[in-house]
Amino acid sequence: MFELIIAFLAGALLAFALTFFLMKRLASRTPDDSARELARYRQEVAAHFRQTATAVDRMTDSYKDVFENLRSGAHALLDESTLKQQLADENAEVITINRLGSTASDTSEDLPKGNPSARAKP
Repeated sequence: MFELIIAFLAGALLAFALTFFLMKRLASRTPDDSARELARYRQEVAAHFRQTATAVDRMTDSYKDVFENLRSGAHALLDESTLKQQLADENAEVITINRLGSTASDTSEDLPKGNPSARAKP
């Protein structure tokens, strides 16, 4: 029982000392220190968002390349009637492949004519 009391007192003394030193360290910080730390943190956040925006831009460009490859491959490898049949297949979802970055006149020739939500009936 005596050992338990000694361990409790030693733990309490250690906790008090640790709290005292931490509070003294925090109290020694000046408002300028806090302002500098906040400014540094804001710069890190801004840099993180710039890096994220750059990565998203690269990813978007990669997706554009994939879509362009799919569009050009579909038109090069399938004749017009087969392509329209594939796009209007009853078992498939309605699919449209637009050339990203193209003008409206360029895109109109890539899409099937008529109601895009209509499916071919057997």
